[in-house]
Amino acid sequence: MSTCLLAILGVGVASSALAPLAGTVGSEQGSDERVVLASGRGLVVHVPPQLRRDPGLIAGRPAMIVLHGLKVDTAETASTTGFDRYADRDGRLVAYPEGIRESFNAGLCCGEAVALGIDDVS
Repeated sequence: MSTCLLAILGVGVASSALAPLAGTVGSEQGSDERVVLASGRGLVVHVPPQLRRDPGLIAGRPAMIVLHGLKVDTAETASTTGFDRYADRDGRLVAYPEGIRESFNAGLCCGEAVALGIDDVS
């Protein structure tokens, strides 16, 4: 299993970024939606059941952002880390950004994102 880099941020998530999620009613488990940002970068957002039932609670809610490891995709990261389970329990959003060709620019190493000069910080 590869190591995943985690960044847990206590920042609010703009409800406009989650607009595709607002109209869907989930089950007792959260559900996932793939969102494509204006920049073209994608991410998978896990929304717990209580936020699916009351989408008005999403705005300003803290989110956990989980970055996958090198050559690992968002689905594998979600299944191996267990963050979805904690999100469902605590009513928190989890975002799994998709790296470029399964890599993020970590500066000196690690995958095609570095070679391509991708700015993952912005």
